[in-house]
Amino acid sequence: MTVAEAIAMVRSLLDEPSYEYHGSSGNRDTIFIDALTEACSTHAQETWWRGEKDATRPIWQEETIAMDAVGAVATSLPILLVDSVRSNLRSTAPAANNLLLYSHVYTEPDKFYRRRYKGVADTVPTGPISQGQKFVSRLEYTIDAGVVVVNRDLNMVYGNDNIVVCYLSVPTVSTTQTNQLPLAEYCHGAVCDLAASFLYRKEHPGDDRPQLGSMLDIDAVLAAFEGAKQGGMA
Repeated sequence: MTVAEAIAMVRSLLDEPSYEYHGSSGNRDTIFIDALTEACSTHAQETWWRGEKDATRPIWQEETIAMDAVGAVATSLPILLVDSVRSNLRSTAPAANNLLLYSHVYTEPDKFYRRRYKGVADTVPTGPISQGQKFVSRLEYTIDAGVVVVNRDLNMVYGNDNIVVCYLSVPTVSTTQTNQLPLAEYCHGAVCDLAASFLYRKEHPGDDRPQLGSMLDIDAVLAAFEGAKQGGMA
C-alpha cells in the first residue's frame, strides 16, 4: 500500500466531521502521515512481541559497530527496540573459524551504571563512562539516549572491539506518497485502522467508536461476537 492509499484509507475510516477536523492544516496530509508513523511504530512493537517477525522484516537491522573507548556504539538508524547485542569479549584466542560471539543481557540504565561505577551515589545514567571505571560482572548492555552502551574491560578484548547489534529501526512513513508504508504489506490495513483510531480519539477522548483500532485484537473481536451470539440464543 502506498502512502497515498494509506491516507485515503484512514480518511475513509473517519466520519466527515473528523476528516474536516484533522484536515484543517495548511498541508492536509501532514497530520495523517504523522498518525501513520505513530501507528507503524506501535504496530511494529505489537507484532514483534507476538512473534510475527515477518511483519517487521523491512525495518530489521543487523550492524557490526566498533565500540568507542567507553563501550558505546551508535547505530546508523534510530532504534525502535533492540533484539540482541553480542560481542567477542574474552581473554583467550578463539579457535579457528569460531566467531565466539557472546550475548549481552539487557539491564535497566540505573542498575547498569550503578554496577559499572561501583558507587552507591551513581544511580542515574549520565554517560559517557570514564575508561578507568571498569565493569566486572556478566556481559550486559543498556540504552542511553538512543545509544547502546556495553560493559567492557580493555584488558579482556581479543581480536577487535566490535559489537553486533540486532534491532528494529524506527519506521518512517515517507512524505513521497508514491512510496510504500514501511512494514510488511499484510500489516498495512491494521496500521491504517490504528492511525484512524489515534486521530478519532484526539477529537473524541470519550472513545465512543471502540471499533476503530479493533483490527489489532482479532481475538477480542471474535470473543465479543461469540458472546453476543450466545446471548441472542438464550
